[in-house]
Amino acid sequence: MSRHPPIVAFLIALAFSSEACDGGAANLGAGRGSDRRQLSISAPVALHGPAGTLLAKPDMASEDSRGRIVFPDFSDRRVKVYDASGALAAVLGRAGGGPGEFASLMTAQAYHDSVVAYDMSGPRLSVFGPDGRFDGARTPGFSRVPMPFTMRVVDDSLFLLVGPGLGGPNRKLLALVRPDGSIRSQFLAPSRSMGGGPQVAQVVGLLADGAGGRVFAAVAGGDSVWAFDYDGRRLAAFPADPEQPLVTARSLIEANGGRLRKAGGGYVVDGNRMIVELVAMDSGTVALQIAAYDGRLGIDLEEGGTFVISTLAGGGARLLARQEVAGALLGRDRRGRLLILRYTSPEAEAHELVRGTLVTIRR
Repeated sequence: MSRHPPIVAFLIALAFSSEACDGGAANLGAGRGSDRRQLSISAPVALHGPAGTLLAKPDMASEDSRGRIVFPDFSDRRVKVYDASGALAAVLGRAGGGPGEFASLMTAQAYHDSVVAYDMSGPRLSVFGPDGRFDGARTPGFSRVPMPFTMRVVDDSLFLLVGPGLGGPNRKLLALVRPDGSIRSQFLAPSRSMGGGPQVAQVVGLLADGAGGRVFAAVAGGDSVWAFDYDGRRLAAFPADPEQPLVTARSLIEANGGRLRKAGGGYVVDGNRMIVELVAMDSGTVALQIAAYDGRLGIDLEEGGTFVISTLAGGGARLLARQEVAGALLGRDRRGRLLILRYTSPEAEAHELVRGTLVTIRR
């Protein structure tokens, strides 16, 4: 069973509070009507492959130009690619420190007709060509950007680097970098309202994704979502779940005298709902997966949770859909449909992939 690690920082960043939800923004329509939507889930495709190639611990997915789905598997530090029928088509890289190997595989995504995989040890970006062969390593902008914690491909033309939140108040947590290594923009600096000290930093993490000129960002352990343009200007801020507002990890810790652990044992964040995944569906629409945190066991994304989908409207957003979904929100395909991975059995030893499409609720 795949779980995010417990209290020892499921990602490392600073806690953002709802104080960020003020400020002006451009009027941003997403081209979606005002009607409420729901997610329509496709027929599942079971993933399968030879013995010894089990997909064990993925937490992101993308679709390449041939319709194949790319998963980084952190359990064995390899990248696994499945065709449209669910058959394993390729295994890229392996554990290690040499060319085409990963000491600390963090992300992997389709990039044009290739695959790029980010290894935080280095750090370096490994490229695998259309034939699956290792095609060299790059360090796009890493020399001028603090070591990223994760990296995302944006529009097949940029890399979104997500940095850990530790550091000085002027440090930028997000950077958009071109393939040649030049920096398009750096933004999202911590401020006093985003702080909270080392106790808070243990249980929060920065999540971000981009598409079509917009970057969405949120904090696992926060209560809000932010939208930026590619120049780093903040365009909107809004509650992550307007129907059941989230309680921030920072507020829980402060209410416990600045301590993460309860006097009688356990953690103050146990059972607290938090953002665990974020996917930009297009330039104006963002999908979140929200689930309860377990300080001892961590979070198993495939156990599902509440999916909240919002579209930009003015300086905030309008709720499009909110429903309980079994499965992990891992990415989007090339048609903008959500890629959702879920277990095929209670033993959690096999997976199936479904796609989520927004449809108008018929009245």
